[in-house]
Amino acid sequence: MKIPSSETRLTTRVRKRNTLRQVHGIDPQPQPVALADTEWVERRDPGDTPRRADSGAVCLRVGSPGVGEWVYFIHAPRENFAATMTEEERSVWMVHFERLQRLMAEGVMILVGPTLGPVNTGIAVFEAPDEEAARKIMEEDPVIAGGYARGELRPFVVSLLRGRD
Repeated sequence: MKIPSSETRLTTRVRKRNTLRQVHGIDPQPQPVALADTEWVERRDPGDTPRRADSGAVCLRVGSPGVGEWVYFIHAPRENFAATMTEEERSVWMVHFERLQRLMAEGVMILVGPTLGPVNTGIAVFEAPDEEAARKIMEEDPVIAGGYARGELRPFVVSLLRGRD
């Protein structure tokens, strides 16, 4: 696994902040916060399991500075929804998917996909600076805005992700 350089990581963070600012009208500048209000974790050695940090510990923040991680669930209107979509629903879901692809390319989305089986629930894990911005991203999803599905927003922390620095 190739670890990105610090310059690459900084460029990615700047690109994410610029995308949030330009596309969503959000200014995700890092704000100073108390240690107790963050997702900081302690690592004594590189192989250690992360733990909540005690005062005075050397800490590593999970995620990008000034940007929180969120998850929204997309609850379909009925069981077996993927197999029983109408043409109208299918066309709205295509617009929804194209939007998620764009947000992924812009660095906003981290992970997106549906659950399989009789209950189809979509899952979108993404970054936003605060709940208001996160809710705006969820509510602008065409399937939620159009009443084709119900959205549920929750704060989230990506604790482990293959390939993520």
